[in-house]
Amino acid sequence: MTEGNKVIELKFSDLVDKFREKFRDSKPIIEGRDRFDKNFRKPCQFTILWIKFRNEQDFQLILKSNNPKIPDKKLKFYGPFSLESEKQTKDIEEVLKRVFFEFVEKK
Repeated sequence: MTEGNKVIELKFSDLVDKFREKFRDSKPIIEGRDRFDKNFRKPCQFTILWIKFRNEQDFQLILKSNNPKIPDKKLKFYGPFSLESEKQTKDIEEVLKRVFFEFVEKK
């Protein structure tokens, strides 16, 4: 893991902790609905795909899961990928399949 990724991982972990603390005792906005913070209940994991588009714009696709067999606040990075390259588009598809099956199979 690069030094930059470590910094992002620490900041992301801190953000999740702050979110959990802020909304720990909140009530649902709409009666009978689950609270939004349940999405960040322990454990939750994140996968980030960095995608470049036309060498001008970058965007990140963030996937979140709540898998009890994967450590809390686990963060994985993939990329950068380019949508201009057919090979890299296929690489993105493979990463998405791998991430999906990792989340499903470990449940």
